[in-house]
Amino acid sequence: MIALLLLAPLVLGACGAGQVTQTATQDRDRTGGQGQVGGIAVRAVQLAHPPDGVHAPGDPVPLTMAVVNTGRTDDRLVGVSGPDFAAAGLGAASPAATPPDGTRALLGPAPATAPTVDLPVPAGEAVLVGTDTPPVVLTGLTRPLDAAQSLAVTLTFARAGTATVPAITAPAPGLVPRGPAFDFHAEDGAGRPGPPAAAGGGPPRTEP
Repeated sequence: MIALLLLAPLVLGACGAGQVTQTATQDRDRTGGQGQVGGIAVRAVQLAHPPDGVHAPGDPVPLTMAVVNTGRTDDRLVGVSGPDFAAAGLGAASPAATPPDGTRALLGPAPATAPTVDLPVPAGEAVLVGTDTPPVVLTGLTRPLDAAQSLAVTLTFARAGTATVPAITAPAPGLVPRGPAFDFHAEDGAGRPGPPAAAGGGPPRTEP
């Protein structure tokens, strides 16, 4: 059911394969980046809000998104890349196995395991990266990134191909959401105050 609810706006808003949609550009400040490639639709592509107001070069940056496979064939997200970071993987990179005692001096420091992305996207289903799965963590950030900025992320799928989408920085947690807009066309008493009543209980006084 979740997949079906996500499919409708994604399919209607999708444009050409591997392109960022016009809808994505208009809505990105609220929902994150969006895009489409083949039968794969992505939406709500967001970077974690920086705790101190800015992600510094070298900081790991969690990336979340919704990935929907609208086709009839299973696919996999096998790569996340971009010009502003060095690598990406599901969760944090893990260190390599510790060598036996007495060999560390010969081998030197143990290298870290290279981060990888290999995420199944079953046909007809939605995968919420960061909710259903660990987030994708971007590592080796090459420039400062504050809350007002975004960066380009290229998603590679085993069957559908690649799509480049804007990853938008998420709003700070705990922000108070805006209330509903005031209805200036509502009738008196329903959406805006009527004219003030006259003193002594007489008919309402009308301003000149």
